[in-house]
Amino acid sequence: MVRSIGRVASSVALMAMCFALAQPAGAQQKRATKEKSAPASKDKVESKDAEAKKPAMRLPVYYTSIVTEEQREKIATAYAKYNAKLAKLRAEIEEITTERDAAMEEMLTPSQRTKVAELKEEAKAKRQKTAAK
Repeated sequence: MVRSIGRVASSVALMAMCFALAQPAGAQQKRATKEKSAPASKDKVESKDAEAKKPAMRLPVYYTSIVTEEQREKIATAYAKYNAKLAKLRAEIEEITTERDAAMEEMLTPSQRTKVAELKEEAKAKRQKTAAK
């Protein structure tokens, strides 16, 4: 039992690292901010608009010259299917990460929490300054 929990934990950690490396820095945070700020009714309208305006899936360069139109459509369907699964996993990883961070923060003293908050603000300011360039 303990071994299987350890394996699951290491698997989740590995998936988190893979997803973190696959996305540009701050992409998850920007997406989370956008999702939190948008009202629920607007999401429904946007999802209908997105379905109506589905952008063409961009094939890898090495596929473009060899696949047929029928294959493109099948690939686009598979791509959408797996992207939906990946989105669910990313959301789950984000939730687990938030829980982990909260658990770690609970272990700190009040003065350590204050220092961590200050360090986070400094890092945020530095990222914003770098992004502005």
